[in-house]
Amino acid sequence: MESSRILVAPGLRTLARPGWRAGLAIALSAVASKPDLWLHGMIGFCLRGGVLLLTLPIIVLPTQVEARLLIGSYLGSTGFSPAFFGLLAAAAVVAAILTGCVLLVLARAELASFERLVEDRAAAEMADLRPFQQPAGGRPRFLVRLFGVQVLAFVALIAAAAPVAWAAAQTSFDEITGPSSSAPIYERVLGQIGEQLFIFLIALVVVEMVSALASRELLIRAFGWRGVSSKGRLWLLPAFVAAMIRPFRSPVRTVGTAAFSWAVTVVVLVPAVWAITIAWAAVRGAYLTSVSLSDISADIGMIVAALGLSAAFVLGVALAGFASALRGALWSVDRLR
Repeated sequence: MESSRILVAPGLRTLARPGWRAGLAIALSAVASKPDLWLHGMIGFCLRGGVLLLTLPIIVLPTQVEARLLIGSYLGSTGFSPAFFGLLAAAAVVAAILTGCVLLVLARAELASFERLVEDRAAAEMADLRPFQQPAGGRPRFLVRLFGVQVLAFVALIAAAAPVAWAAAQTSFDEITGPSSSAPIYERVLGQIGEQLFIFLIALVVVEMVSALASRELLIRAFGWRGVSSKGRLWLLPAFVAAMIRPFRSPVRTVGTAAFSWAVTVVVLVPAVWAITIAWAAVRGAYLTSVSLSDISADIGMIVAALGLSAAFVLGVALAGFASALRGALWSVDRLR
């Protein structure tokens, strides 16, 4: 029999799509072979507030009396004073400016991470990517759209955190003015806002999933995924609509990717926090016994304890950065399949 030529439409995939485990292997290989992806992951982890989790063991929270003294005249018998809300408004303005800068850096890190990922040969072949072409309006305009995704995700998180903040503020005020027990105030407050915290954690996972998928909807069009043109297709609304539809179209794969990504993050963070807690206890035990600077410089144990704490913290940030980079790569590979 003679072979015949079969015409295939441009952009049509002729090979079977890789399975979830193959996609995981591609993402893991790409992240492990590109250390700069770790750096992007560490930047994203720190700027999203993850570094606060690593510093929790070494933060000494004020007692109920100290908290009342810090508030000072801003708290009266009828509630917070107008001066407190003025100070709060000024702090909100400064926080908004800093947040905008942080979100812009996060958008730039998303773009840089995806560019490095698609340079991986296995990922490029899997997605039938053509060479990167500048989107309509140029790279800065496209970066603005990624920034828009970050802003909308942040607004959604603020909306989800509002009930937690309101409940925590109200509970804190009640516990300061009329303590319900002799337990530390933080335990009393956390014990009364557990339901709000649980709902916020669920919202955090959902918002992270939708924002990651929306960002990649924009990225795959900019990078010419399977011949898709970037002109007129790089808009936020279609990207978010596609991101919200995708979990319903592929629920098992999408939820599985989210669950695995967060499981890796938890597996990395729990030992890191435990190691920092142990190292901090050693530092406190060593330095509380000193009475002068000469004791500190002469005691090798103090130096070793300080170096151990530093090493534990740096290692925790590095591993968390790897987990963050792997999470981003998994979302990219999942969308590219």
